[in-house]
Amino acid sequence: MKRHYLAMLGVVLGALVSTESEASDDATYPGNVCRWLSGGSYQVFSSSIMNTSTSSTMKVVCPLGRDSKSTLIGADTRVFDRNPNADVKVQLFMEVSSGSQLLFASDTRFSSSSGANVQKLTHGVLENNSIHATYFAVCDVPPAVNGQVSHINSFLLFEVGSD
Repeated sequence: MKRHYLAMLGVVLGALVSTESEASDDATYPGNVCRWLSGGSYQVFSSSIMNTSTSSTMKVVCPLGRDSKSTLIGADTRVFDRNPNADVKVQLFMEVSSGSQLLFASDTRFSSSSGANVQKLTHGVLENNSIHATYFAVCDVPPAVNGQVSHINSFLLFEVGSD
């Protein structure tokens, strides 16, 4: 009977150790980490960035940090799309150097419609994901319409890895 309890204890401890080695380590980044690339009129509003131009789409790049021992398994981008004629576009990139090359994978999402409420754009796992990869997003923010501006609000990265 004592051996049975010891065996059960070993199974439980083994499960705990394996769970910790693949711990979830999510990270949130505000939209104001994004830097202007082209077009539009870049403005910061609290932790968001927005395009106040009424005539051109603004393109921004957003560096997204990660833990050195984790792997990205998905991400959510929160956006406000206030332009009924154009969508917010978010392209999530993974970049890894290999020998003399840079390898890329990406996942592109678009807002589904315009309106007052925040939208969550869900990104999946990127091909060739590596613990040595860097991540960033390139976003197109449409112009303002009737004083209503579109925003990039935040990024939530879902990571797993060993601590």
